[in-house]
Amino acid sequence: MKSIIEALNWRYATDRFTTDPIPEQSFKTIMEAVRLAPSSMNFQPWKYISIESPELRQQIFEAGYQQKAIIEAPTLLVLTIPNILTSANVDHIIRVSAEARNADPSTLTGYRKMLQGFVDKTEPSKFFDWSRRQAYIGLGILLLTAAQLEIDTAPMEGFEPEKVNQILGLTDYSAVTLIALGYRSDQDTHQTWPKVRFKMEEILEVK
Repeated sequence: MKSIIEALNWRYATDRFTTDPIPEQSFKTIMEAVRLAPSSMNFQPWKYISIESPELRQQIFEAGYQQKAIIEAPTLLVLTIPNILTSANVDHIIRVSAEARNADPSTLTGYRKMLQGFVDKTEPSKFFDWSRRQAYIGLGILLLTAAQLEIDTAPMEGFEPEKVNQILGLTDYSAVTLIALGYRSDQDTHQTWPKVRFKMEEILEVK
């Protein structure tokens, strides 16, 4: 497995893929890494949908400005986030937390109060952007884990979310990113391009 820096130097946003499938264990590892991603107050406001249906893939391809990665890559994920957070989300977190720690939910009263306070004081219109920021932490972990396993990725925000939501029948969640996973094709010229990043002194300031 590549080191973190080796993996980040190796990866790029792949444009063209082969049809070679990703090993099942590699996919499980990538998704387990995402499952373990941190989030504020542990809300974990995300859900991934793996698109296996060729018909759905073709429809998403049309809603995604016909980016070839959408139909070429052997695996396509849709990252979705909840449109709003409610008391039901709080109840779910408390239940899962109690089960994980073998505790009585009544012992988590303080935690519940904090979660519910966040839900109550946040304007409904702000939940979506907040959840997107949380979900992108997990997306970053996905990209890094895949690169360490030498699996190529292409995260795409260039698509029509409302159309993808309709295609997938989403009501409580909305699509925010498409992620193609697989192996780079010889036809992808992007792999020969030098990586362009700012110098360290441009991104790190010490005072």
